[in-house]
Amino acid sequence: MRLERAREHSQYAQFSRIDYLGLFNTISTATASRDLTHGVASGALVRTGERSLARYVPPETTMAQSE
Repeated sequence: MRLERAREHSQYAQFSRIDYLGLFNTISTATASRDLTHGVASGALVRTGERSLARYVPPETTMAQSE
């Protein structure tokens, strides 16, 4: 549910964990990390970068960029 909302409300094609926390200010950093990890594992998001530089994008965004 939160992942869908984040994708809908993201002002950018990509977002970070900090952006995600800004949208859901009542969740912990651990919960945000778990949400985003689940999103990547389920195919709802694609992760680019490592650690603090990680960004998350919907798979259709990465497909459009590669075409």
